Amino acid sequence: MSYATGVLGYPQSAPLNAVMSDAGLSTVLIPVMGALSDRVGRCTVYFTGTVLIALFAFPFFMLVNLEQTWALFAAVIIGLGVVWPPVTATPGTMCSEIFSAEVRYTGVTLGYQIGAALAGGTAPLIATFLLAEFNGSWQPISVYLLLTAAISLTAILFAPAIARREAATEVTPVAAQNSVETSNSAEVDR
Repeated sequence: MSYATGVLGYPQSAPLNAVMSDAGLSTVLIPVMGALSDRVGRCTVYFTGTVLIALFAFPFFMLVNLEQTWALFAAVIIGLGVVWPPVTATPGTMCSEIFSAEVRYTGVTLGYQIGAALAGGTAPLIATFLLAEFNGSWQPISVYLLLTAAISLTAILFAPAIARREAATEVTPVAAQNSVETSNSAEVDR
């Protein structure tokens, strides 16, 4: 927003309207991506979205820097309305599926919330710093997006193995164990 209006000189209404249009499309596509992840797998949908973010990191800024309202709309709608929903739709369920019931709440909270605060919360600050440090050049911001996508891709590649390991070590709750033991002893008594 501030890059488009402050650096490139777009009128304030242009990025606001672009983001509003994107929000409408995202609202529709996030549940669609969630449903798709039910069919093809959360890791697959998240992985695809992350690859799309990496692929669109440079074209996004190329479009915005055309300083044409249609290009700004295209960049924002493609970037936030189409590319972002696969990444947004899946983490809640995917994270809960990675951890066993005993550590799920802590694992999801530490992994997702701290990660969101450190990466998402600092992203605008880092982008502003890079913009100032490199004399208004957007390329370092795109490289930063590529690095964050690489970190996400690395993490998602390990997620299925971690989920399998957690499932193998999951302890059966005491009430369920007692139920199984009771039914087994009843069969022995017969």
